[in-house]
Amino acid sequence: MIYMRLKYLINIFIILVLFVFFNSCENYRRERVSINIEKIKLDNDLRINKIIFINNDLGFLCGGNKNNNGYIYKTTDGGNSWQLKYRCDSLSIRNVYYVNDSLIFACGDSMLLVNSFNTGESWQVYKFANFPYEAYKVPYNALYAKDSKKIILAGGENFEKGLLSKTETGNYPWIHDSYDNQFNSLHFVNEYVGIICGYGIVLITEDGGNSYSFVDLGADDFVDVEFVNGEIYILGSSGIIYKSSDLGYNWIREINLMSKGYIDLSIGDEFKIAVGLGGIAFLKYNNDLNWMEISNMPEQDYYTSFIREDNVVFIGSDKGEIIVLNRGRGR
Repeated sequence: MIYMRLKYLINIFIILVLFVFFNSCENYRRERVSINIEKIKLDNDLRINKIIFINNDLGFLCGGNKNNNGYIYKTTDGGNSWQLKYRCDSLSIRNVYYVNDSLIFACGDSMLLVNSFNTGESWQVYKFANFPYEAYKVPYNALYAKDSKKIILAGGENFEKGLLSKTETGNYPWIHDSYDNQFNSLHFVNEYVGIICGYGIVLITEDGGNSYSFVDLGADDFVDVEFVNGEIYILGSSGIIYKSSDLGYNWIREINLMSKGYIDLSIGDEFKIAVGLGGIAFLKYNNDLNWMEISNMPEQDYYTSFIREDNVVFIGSDKGEIIVLNRGRGR
């Protein structure tokens, strides 16, 4: 009898613990934060695909509408005003990568690659010496460049077509490797170690892109990879964030934000932010346990976010509008 009663009490205790645990996991989802928002409207309704800041004053953004038009803008006053520096009437721009003031790259639809040698004031179309198979002339979604010679690009479309392109000479030969998975994002820790993610695929290279090993993180559309303070973060469109503290050898599931449609993750000194479709925006201060939903975000699709050095956040929408979150904290 005592054994049965003890077993009963233990079962009740386990149920209560599980209830509290799962309830607490849901509570972060219900916790909300309101932040001061400023809106900056560009001079057209392009989809903003990428925003980056080099410092608190100098920044770039790119975007456009697929196979229709593309734009690159520049700011020198911290994002208060943006000047159009490049326009393409047929292909959108999906990413921009700053090497130094004398070398900036941007990539986009149909293997479009453009570069600037004067801090983004003017841009030229890069002429590839050799191409992959015609069926794999897909959009480039992300790039890395050590300098003008070593360049790596990743892209794809329709989920099942992926392309990795690499040169170490500045042009010829380009090595174009096709995959059955679309690539969305890449980040190189240094010129040798890099991680690339996409639809159901995560790859790591330790030799500068000469070879890759697969990372098994399950089936998800992995949309963004970031590297900050020795830690790699990967965001899935499902809202799962994975983290590795040993350059990708071991991974933990840091959080499941429990909704779908995430596109981009940014990590700053004070907080992290994840954004996506339908106005999704979640924030986590580094000293807090939980992620919080930003309650007063306009209901737009968000494709990019960037936390500047001064912890001001810039978020790009599909309406040619930039949402600026200041560092004031409110509940």
